[in-house]
Amino acid sequence: MLIFQIGLNTTIEEAIKLMSERKMSTIPVVNDFKQIVNMLARKDIILEIMSHQGGNFHDMLKEPVKILQSLQSRLVYGRSSYTVFETVAKMMTSDKSSLPIIDEGKRILAVVSCSDILSYIQTAERTPTEDRSSSNSSTSSMPKSAK
Repeated sequence: MLIFQIGLNTTIEEAIKLMSERKMSTIPVVNDFKQIVNMLARKDIILEIMSHQGGNFHDMLKEPVKILQSLQSRLVYGRSSYTVFETVAKMMTSDKSSLPIIDEGKRILAVVSCSDILSYIQTAERTPTEDRSSSNSSTSSMPKSAK
């Protein structure tokens, strides 16, 4: 599986181009050792550019992504041992639209997006209790531990 990622010295312009071409809302940023530093989101780029209102934002496009303030925030990530529920909970409590799944060496194994979660929900097999139409409870199809 190919995971698109960029380095710290990738220009903001190159990041925008790759994200646009690949229709990505976020992209992992890695260091020279291929360890994840953080996730870069389209909104982070837009907010950073808008914060330089007096200057020429075209000049900023030539700067490396490592100057962006969003990369200084704490990395939110998941592990391959997480359940789908744990992954969703981590994404929702951190208000992230995607979550990198990393190994002990901080190398990216996968990136889970909200679209991935919705696809999983749509195609996941239903258990016999989920098929009951007589229950009107909105949580009737959730596992007892999640209610």
